[in-house]
Amino acid sequence: MAGMKWSPAGHRVVPLILFAVLLFIGLGIFRDYGVSWDERVQREYGEKVFNYVTAGDRELFTDRHRYYGPVFEIGLYSLEKTLDLEDTRQVYLMRHLVVFLMFWLGAVFFYLLCKREFKSWKLGILGSCLLILSPRIFAHAFYNSKDIPFMCMFIIGVFTLVRYLDVRSAGRAAAHGIVCALLVDIRIVGVFLPALTTGFVIREALKSRGSRSEIRRIGRTFGLYIVILTALTVLLWPTLWRDPLGNFVRVFEGMRNFPWEATVTYLGSDVWSTNLPWHYIPVWIAVSTPVAVTVLFIIGLIVSARKRSRNTVLAIAWFFLPLCYSILSGAVLYDAWRHTFFIYPAMLVLALAGVGWLWRVIGARLPGTAGRGLAGGLVILIVLNLGFTAAFMVRHHPHQNVYFSALAGGIRGAEGRFDLDYWGLSYRQALEYVLENDPRDRIVVYAPHPPGRYNADILKPEERKRLVFATRPNRAQYYLTSYRWERSRPPGEEIYSVKIDGVRIMAVHRLPQIGP
Repeated sequence: MAGMKWSPAGHRVVPLILFAVLLFIGLGIFRDYGVSWDERVQREYGEKVFNYVTAGDRELFTDRHRYYGPVFEIGLYSLEKTLDLEDTRQVYLMRHLVVFLMFWLGAVFFYLLCKREFKSWKLGILGSCLLILSPRIFAHAFYNSKDIPFMCMFIIGVFTLVRYLDVRSAGRAAAHGIVCALLVDIRIVGVFLPALTTGFVIREALKSRGSRSEIRRIGRTFGLYIVILTALTVLLWPTLWRDPLGNFVRVFEGMRNFPWEATVTYLGSDVWSTNLPWHYIPVWIAVSTPVAVTVLFIIGLIVSARKRSRNTVLAIAWFFLPLCYSILSGAVLYDAWRHTFFIYPAMLVLALAGVGWLWRVIGARLPGTAGRGLAGGLVILIVLNLGFTAAFMVRHHPHQNVYFSALAGGIRGAEGRFDLDYWGLSYRQALEYVLENDPRDRIVVYAPHPPGRYNADILKPEERKRLVFATRPNRAQYYLTSYRWERSRPPGEEIYSVKIDGVRIMAVHRLPQIGP
């Protein structure tokens, strides 16, 4: 893309415009999303960590979620206390805003990483656009306080790793150590990045060809990195304070075998989370990623495998090592592929390698008018793909989380074959519809899933007070469902539904009467 004509200031103006627009959009829509299945649990976990740190409350150590990294959650809860937020609507809106700002920061660093890798600010911009225009990740960027901060911190960690490998100074080693500690303290699988760091440092040491001074310098900076990583990881994770090594091992084992046993809908069958086929994650990535990205990724992977440069090996390892670990370890996975969102940026880096290769091949083999025409066609195809994806995101806001690619036949092809709104975000729209169309001061509703109740917390207090949640359908006036684990038609008359391209992801049924 080096041949494209831009103004001399383009490399500064275009990124500023892109990230200013992203920030403007995020600030305008963060209030629109519902409350996910996990958000209340995550907030309560942050509260328990906070109470242990500030008051010595040991309830943390009986909580089954103590294996989660606490850094982001205790940060959110501390901010909640600092801002003196009392109402749950204020709390969840604050959380959604902060998660989005973390995503915004991750997109900025991804631009910097891609710009550095390809020595092209244009490919850096394209990389960030591909990340932003990934519908599922964009939706999660407002309410997923586990996987999105982890993905973004992994991006920042890879950026600091590349800088450290370029110039192995004490300052860069320290910066990388701090980022890696924060990464591990968000999710334990962040240890992949220190492992990659160690592998690449050893690689650099072997390339030094026995130079003692160089090896000593590598050893000093790497030693500083390890000290900062270890000390900060323990310092920021209260669960590790009593027995750092022993509890770290228990945390890792606990997360690999997290006690969540339920079925997921996969390829049209109900499959237990503890017995998933090896292809669960690869298939989910394929069916929920824009097709152009998948095709470019395959091209880029083939091209990159031949190059074997340091950063190419890093991108391949970033994508494949965690994926292979998830498959071979038999880790408990569920809710699509959100646990492995952090490998998606590596997929995009390899896709950009595919774009760069195609551009060079076209320019080399078809010079002149033919080459320019074919190169322009490539740009148009990429822009069209981004345009169609963006149109889906706008048209179906705020339900970008149920995007499926053409490989799945869109959401129509995915219906009945994959979980749709598995986190129940659309319960918010259902509750809002009932409140808007039923004037009674007391409305009794039934929701078979916890998010049906959780989403009331993000409604305005005066509206929330009108809702009463029944424990059984025959005691309710309305039945709300996101269809998860439901195979029979809900009772009553359907009066409202949330549809994506004609497929229901949420429905409200009016029940005939309230039982005794």
